[in-house]
Amino acid sequence: MKALLLSDQGMLQMAFERLLRGIDDTVALWCCEAIVPARACLHQKPPLDLVLIDLAWCGALRLPQVVNDLRPGIHASLIVVLADGPADALAARTSNVADLILLKTEPAQAIRATLAQQLVRHALRQTTADARPDIMV
Repeated sequence: MKALLLSDQGMLQMAFERLLRGIDDTVALWCCEAIVPARACLHQKPPLDLVLIDLAWCGALRLPQVVNDLRPGIHASLIVVLADGPADALAARTSNVADLILLKTEPAQAIRATLAQQLVRHALRQTTADARPDIMV
């Protein structure tokens, strides 16, 4: 699994590296603290399975712009926003740019299980979207 974390919190990178290894032991996690290196990472390491955005890093108001700036390189990656609390999660939800919003305060086992489930669902959606037959009239 290849993942990108947008955050300026080193502890969050270590925590998610451990957490993601519980899903896939071949995980490669890159962490960027700014948009420009994140764009470069998206273009150098495609395709990514997962893009994690720390809401504390960009803020709810900048979240849509961050996703739009990265969208050309994201392709079919699962976009996950990491929120500090319910109010932040609600603010991220209203932006409607993420596939999943997770509270950083949840237990690691719950976050891991939710991510694993969502990655499988996302992969299935991508597979069925790619396999849609052409409709001929």
